Amino acid sequence: MKKEKIKISTAKKIHFADILNLLDRLAYEHNRRSRFYKSPGKIRESNARMLKSNFSQADAIILIAVEGNLIVGCFIGDIRDGGRHIVPDEYAHIGSVYILPMYRKKGILWRFRQRFKTWMRKRGVKDCMLMVDSKNKQAIRAWKKVGFEINLHRMYSRI
Repeated sequence: MKKEKIKISTAKKIHFADILNLLDRLAYEHNRRSRFYKSPGKIRESNARMLKSNFSQADAIILIAVEGNLIVGCFIGDIRDGGRHIVPDEYAHIGSVYILPMYRKKGILWRFRQRFKTWMRKRGVKDCMLMVDSKNKQAIRAWKKVGFEINLHRMYSRI
């Protein structure tokens, strides 16, 4: 059987449930890594609201990686105000990315990044930021491989 090529495309509302399921898997991986993260059941409603909002925003994009009829990855990004502490005044933010484990290390993240860069340039945005859990060494390596560098450490303490 011939293997189908993985396609990157802009998500449509009909993909909502599949993307939400991928975000559940991401929440599960986060929660397994640290008690800092809410369980998938507790974050599902919040993820659904975020997705619904992003589908209706001009300054947000949701990308999907598809093989055949299966969505194997999702990428959610938007443009944000830099606020009073960050230069530049606005930047692109990568909020959530999830790729099914068996599809990792196949260039999907790089292709998501390239598509996002094109989208950013069309809006005149040149800078991009994201957060990665410091314990997620695989994700840190992957993001470095596609051109990101660590420039901020977020600290946490339970009091």
